[in-house]
Amino acid sequence: MLGLGIALVFAGYILKNINNPAKVLFAQFYFILFSQALITMLGAPSFIMYLGDVCNLIVLLHLIYSKRLLVLRKSLLNIIVCIFLFFLIGITVAFINNVGFHLVFWSLRNYLRFLVFIIAIVTYWDNTNTIKITKNLFPLLFINAAVSLIQYSQHIYSPDWIGGILGNYYGVNSYSLMLFIFSSAYYVDAFINKKEKIYKVILAIISIFVCVVVADLKVFYFMFIIEALIIMIQNKIGFRMIMLFLVGSIMAIVIYFVCLSLYNSQNIFDVNYILYYLTESSYSYSTTSINRTDGISIINRVFNFSKEQELFGLGLGAGEYNSFFSSDIYAQYGDMHYIWFLYAWIYLENGIIGLVLFFLMLTFLLIYIWRNKGKVSTSIQRTACAMLAIAFLLTFYSPSSRNDSAYIFYAIVGIAIKECLERRNQYEMVKF
Repeated sequence: MLGLGIALVFAGYILKNINNPAKVLFAQFYFILFSQALITMLGAPSFIMYLGDVCNLIVLLHLIYSKRLLVLRKSLLNIIVCIFLFFLIGITVAFINNVGFHLVFWSLRNYLRFLVFIIAIVTYWDNTNTIKITKNLFPLLFINAAVSLIQYSQHIYSPDWIGGILGNYYGVNSYSLMLFIFSSAYYVDAFINKKEKIYKVILAIISIFVCVVVADLKVFYFMFIIEALIIMIQNKIGFRMIMLFLVGSIMAIVIYFVCLSLYNSQNIFDVNYILYYLTESSYSYSTTSINRTDGISIINRVFNFSKEQELFGLGLGAGEYNSFFSSDIYAQYGDMHYIWFLYAWIYLENGIIGLVLFFLMLTFLLIYIWRNKGKVSTSIQRTACAMLAIAFLLTFYSPSSRNDSAYIFYAIVGIAIKECLERRNQYEMVKF
């Protein structure tokens, strides 16, 4: 009941501020972050997840009613073309393959909600909210670490279920990873640029790695290294960067021995084992269960894809599902677990062409923010670049760039684009 009560308070808040899209977006960011905790820890019904769609509808109506859409200029035209082609080809192939309208519609909803969200962020986001989000990270991470340790000490949850204040259920790792990717990149940059006090940076990073260890998020070690390098590349070499490198090296040694003690195995640091883990044919759930790198070959074999299907897939929505309905493919082949890995899901529905367009979109977003952040860039812009680089790895690791946890990712990317546009005074409005 408590979870439902909090959700109702949120619903009341967005209705009260229905004429203020900036407040709706800010509230939506935090509601999405904690929505699974309301469901799994506080007993809220699962339908509260659709309150995020209500928020999207509100801001979309604002965009339409105001008779203006943000034109992202020629520098973002390549991104728009990638998105347009992704949907055009996907819908066309779905029509050819007689994919149900409800499946196509639901797939469009799953993708387009993020497009609406990011356009609304760029158009309406209040920059004071950015400060609030970054300042709230420290207490949030600290409390999350404490709750995660309590969950771990109870020995009733497997590591995949430990999400601290983000919830306790299988799949919460998507939310944890998105939060940690954002937070770690921000605090590394904040340390280099003296944006946060040193003790906060240290405690925040420790809090993140405590959660990573107890939740067995081994992939985050690699993500953190990639993010730290990208953040460092965007900053000038100085004393703090050298200090960061030395502290990072010490942390790596500490984490190494902690992991050896916790996992009682040296395999996680063995290159041959890592390659085997990434390329093994399945998780042993079934003979067709895919892993993080072999989804394309298994899909080709199971569905006997033709050359045309390898290029274009089976159509947008062909592998879709939700609580109320599912496609025939999901009903029959759901145990392949293609929905666990975004690259496999995209390939099934949109083929190689869809994967290329998706990766091009991420690439063009990264290039745009990198090139347009100016000589004096902001922490959010540098953080967004690091997160976009990690998004490529996430595509093979999980479906987190497509489920609700992706709101965290797209919020930061949207804020970074907004800052780039404001810096260069590149707003143009077009009436329709």
